[in-house]
Amino acid sequence: MKLENQTILLTGGSGVLGRYLIPRLQDQGATVISPSSSEMDITNPSKTFQAVSWHNPDLVVHCAAYTNVPEAENPKGRLEANKVNIHGSKSMIEASHYFGAKVVYISTEYVYDGTGDHHKGDKTKPITYYGMTKLIGESFCSNKDLILRLCFKNIGTWGPKAYTKVPHPVKTNADFVDVIADKIVDSITRNMAGVVNLGTKAKYLKDLAKQEYPEVDIIDVTSLNTTYKYPRNGTMRLDI
Repeated sequence: MKLENQTILLTGGSGVLGRYLIPRLQDQGATVISPSSSEMDITNPSKTFQAVSWHNPDLVVHCAAYTNVPEAENPKGRLEANKVNIHGSKSMIEASHYFGAKVVYISTEYVYDGTGDHHKGDKTKPITYYGMTKLIGESFCSNKDLILRLCFKNIGTWGPKAYTKVPHPVKTNADFVDVIADKIVDSITRNMAGVVNLGTKAKYLKDLAKQEYPEVDIIDVTSLNTTYKYPRNGTMRLDI
């Protein structure tokens, strides 16, 4: 197995992505430890250092994040995004480096400006507060770490009891979380490092939605009443 004898500390294990990553990493032979937020509060530097020291991981997969993009534009949401995405990431990454662990930082396509065809070497220019906090989180990583810029949708995002509408035209490399989780594990087993744009073939968001819910209503993206500038083209030149 490719990750046999590796101990992986994963933050955000109860989140959408973490729940899919844990069994996949275990299938590759890794011992995966994912403390709850009460057991390892990443916003508390001393507790973070204690947890990393105790578990002594070979690798830290940092999934924990504040991801409410609309709320991050509001004062209360900004405080929380700063606390988790900036200060929490700083504590987690610094502790990981101190104890010799490589970091896999789950970033986002929102670090780009939403005009499409983004290369990892392009100048980053987030147009949302959420994207800005995730970009700052990237800055704490070293060149030996792995920064994964990606986007995923939870299974069940669209349907009669979920979202029944999807904005168009919106282009993305996003896919459902199980597909993206497989690609993340692939990047880890290949020991990739640096910034990596990860996703699947560029598509319209409406086509992804229709895979789940063929009856989804398509609405004009310009009609969205959002508190932030909605990225209309997050497509990237993919590395994996």
